[in-house]
Amino acid sequence: MQIGTEFQCEIETCAMGGDGLARVNGEVVFIPETLPGEKLIGRVTEEK
Repeated sequence: MQIGTEFQCEIETCAMGGDGLARVNGEVVFIPETLPGEKLIGRVTEEK
């Protein structure tokens, strides 16, 4: 996904370090300060 892209997702689990982990169009995204089951609209700020 390109930086600036908005997406909707549901946090599946917590990753190491405490970030929420979700999958969007087959890609894994990490979202800080979230809990499993939360639904949100996010925006890509960096890509690794």
